[in-house]
Amino acid sequence: MAAPIFKFKNIRVKLNSTNETLIYAVDIGRGLNGLDIGVLPEEVSSVILTVQCANTLGYVQDKEITSFTNTGDWLDVADASDLVPGMAVSFRGISYESIELGRTYYITSVDTSGVNNRFTISESFGGSTFPISGAAITPGDEIYMDIDSGVNVTAKVKDLLTQTDTVLVKDYSIPPSNAFDPLNGNLVLSSKLALYVSANIPGYVEVVVSLLEIANATAT
Repeated sequence: MAAPIFKFKNIRVKLNSTNETLIYAVDIGRGLNGLDIGVLPEEVSSVILTVQCANTLGYVQDKEITSFTNTGDWLDVADASDLVPGMAVSFRGISYESIELGRTYYITSVDTSGVNNRFTISESFGGSTFPISGAAITPGDEIYMDIDSGVNVTAKVKDLLTQTDTVLVKDYSIPPSNAFDPLNGNLVLSSKLALYVSANIPGYVEVVVSLLEIANATAT
């Protein structure tokens, strides 16, 4: 007599872009990220998942702005190696031109080539570069940047046939060197459903999924 087939899997996916990333799908021929070839979605009664999203980006120390570059709108610091595009930042100290103290800006690009240690900002995430102008910083004009190195994560379940989705969590901020369970428990998927996760900063979120596939036996 045929009996159900139980299969355990562990999947680890690093989110290397800000786009939605397929973590797991109840579909055909997706290897580690889906059912094995030969197991039909309609044969699967359920897939039970537990998910953990980890922010591997460590704490970034506050930085003093040492100078501004009008050409290219760069802000200079002593060391920009731990800055990442997408980070939320704010400024305090001496007000400088059009930069508003205490307002949240976002790093758009980082340049550490050669002797450079500089970055640009925007007024919104993914927005255009904020224009920098004005006189050079003089001694005593202390301007500091406060950095939020938390990473925001969005997780959703998508129907692969209708392309409709159900948001599990949206823009949940994971502190540096911490992890978060976007499901708050287990998630049960059926045929043609998929789990997608995205983050606002690429390269620093790892998604680890442990799951149990329960399928109808195809042979006695």
